[in-house]
Amino acid sequence: MNLTEKQILDNWNELIGYINLCGDERKQNLIDLYDYFNDELMLMPASGKEYFHSCYPGGYVVHVLNVIKNSIKLSNLWKEAGSINNFTEKELIFCALNHDLGKVGDKNNKYYVEHNDQWRKQRGELYKVNEDLTYMEVADRSLFLLQEFGVPYNQNEFIAIKVHDGLYNDGNKSYLIGWSDYKSLRSNLPILLHHADMMSTRIEYEEWKSTQQSGNSSPSKQFTKKSNIKKIKLPSNAAKIANNFFDGGK
Repeated sequence: MNLTEKQILDNWNELIGYINLCGDERKQNLIDLYDYFNDELMLMPASGKEYFHSCYPGGYVVHVLNVIKNSIKLSNLWKEAGSINNFTEKELIFCALNHDLGKVGDKNNKYYVEHNDQWRKQRGELYKVNEDLTYMEVADRSLFLLQEFGVPYNQNEFIAIKVHDGLYNDGNKSYLIGWSDYKSLRSNLPILLHHADMMSTRIEYEEWKSTQQSGNSSPSKQFTKKSNIKKIKLPSNAAKIANNFFDGGK
């Protein structure tokens, strides 16, 4: 998929607007973080493999927007099903917004890098992980970047971001498989975020698959070398959109 510059900018502004729903106590530091990584976050893919999900410039923002919106919808569904949502709307938006933030890399190195390995490209691997980065799990790097920019988060948010990959990451077992009440999750937020992430990933894969089967696919372009897209715009209409979702709107 190839997004137009307008689509990339519109998606970015919508994403940044959700910062308004993360709490005034961390709004400015979140803006500073997203402004610092502006070009990279706006143009990066959500994965390095074309057959995984949203592997194209601007795909990361598309994926995060999907996770935010699907988290909100699932939250409403859980409430309708009788669940007591033991987390706040602010926590939900914050975690969905930042769950994959670690994929941006760090201040010196981006996470996904271009390559000229034809054997990789033939397998649909359009980007590879930058080996110059100090190794961290994506979730751990997300949490590291938030604290590096002075963005506070609570225990609910820490655990939800930490284990959002579910049992696909062996390191999450001690959080998700509780053999006693003491070890059981105190909030449904990690489970809901994981489901929203998997749901979004699967739908994005199906969209890619449908283009392959229809024969309308075209190779995704690599990163734009230098973004001419303007910096963060605030405010956005994202707060209104999210509030409509929480109120049961479509």
